[in-house]
Amino acid sequence: MGEASPEGAALTPFDVTIAVPMLPRQQDRIRARAVTAGGKTFAKTYQETGSSEWKERLAHAVSRQLDAVLEGPIRIDILLVWPRTKALSKVFARPRPGGYGPDKRAKYPVGLLPKTTIPDRDNCEKAVLDALKPFWQDDKLVCLGETVKAWAELGGLGRVVIRLQSVAPGDVQARACALGLVPKSAADVRELIRGSKKRLRELRRSLEALEELGEVGLRGFSLGRVPAAWEDDAQ
Repeated sequence: MGEASPEGAALTPFDVTIAVPMLPRQQDRIRARAVTAGGKTFAKTYQETGSSEWKERLAHAVSRQLDAVLEGPIRIDILLVWPRTKALSKVFARPRPGGYGPDKRAKYPVGLLPKTTIPDRDNCEKAVLDALKPFWQDDKLVCLGETVKAWAELGGLGRVVIRLQSVAPGDVQARACALGLVPKSAADVRELIRGSKKRLRELRRSLEALEELGEVGLRGFSLGRVPAAWEDDAQ
C-alpha cells in the first residue's frame, strides 16, 4: 500500500511520464469582433474552435499508458515544445568562435530554448489539464507541478510531455522550501517570527502616534510638525 492521504485513506503511489508527438495548443477562448448593422456598431462575441479535437487526441494517447483513475494529491509537470523557427535553426557552413554544438556551427544553443512568443503558457496548460480530466477524480486534486514552454532542440520535433506523480505529505513543504517560498529550518522560522514581531511593534507604535495626533494634530502634521512619540524616537 502507498502513503496515507491527509484524510487517512491509503493510496498507491504512481509516477508516469508520457510523451506525445503533437504540437501544443492553447485553450479555446471567447473573442469579440466589431459588427455594423443598421448604422450601429456593436461587439459580437464568438467561441474559438479547434482545441476539442486536440484534447481528444491527447487524452487518447495518454489512455494507452494510463488506464486507471488517479486518486489523492497529484503533481503534474508539463513540457510544451514547439519546433524551432528557421532563424533559431541557423547553422554556419564552418565552425565559428562562440558557436554552439559539438562542431561550434550552430548560432544558438542546441538544447531547449525559452519560448517567449504566443501562445501564453497558462492557456496551453489549461488545455492539457482539461484533456486529462478523465484521469483523476477531481481537478482540485492537482496541487503541485510546473509547466515549461520551450523551442525544441536543434532539429527536434514539437511535443507535449506530461509527468504525473502522487504527492506524499512532505512533498509540498520540500518543494516550497526549494523555491525559497518558506523557511528551510527551525532557525529560519525563528528569525522570521522575530522579524514579524519587530514589524508589528513598529506598526503598533505608528498607529498609536496617529491616534495621538487627532484631527487638529493631522493638520499640524501636514505643516511639518510631528507627534511627541515620533520626536522621542528621533532622539
